[in-house]
Amino acid sequence: MEKTTSHTPGPWAAEGHYVHAEGLRFVAVSGGVSSCKESEAFANARLIAAAPELLSALRNIEEVLTKSREQNPTLDPFPLMEARAAIAKATGKA
Repeated sequence: MEKTTSHTPGPWAAEGHYVHAEGLRFVAVSGGVSSCKESEAFANARLIAAAPELLSALRNIEEVLTKSREQNPTLDPFPLMEARAAIAKATGKA
């Protein structure tokens, strides 16, 4: 699977309900405090800030699962299918 990205490079950091990258570069807002509870907005921002690392980890997992299935085709294909679907969603290829 292709490993190039078009998103702002990480690491990203959550500050309240804002997400920043590369120092103070603005990346995202997690809906704002007015659209949800403040604690929920902050949790959303932390999840968004983890996105680059999560995508990288998922790509590594997809690679390991692919090799494992090549060596043992009887392994359950569902985790690999889930990983590929999540990567496709995150990269706009779903």
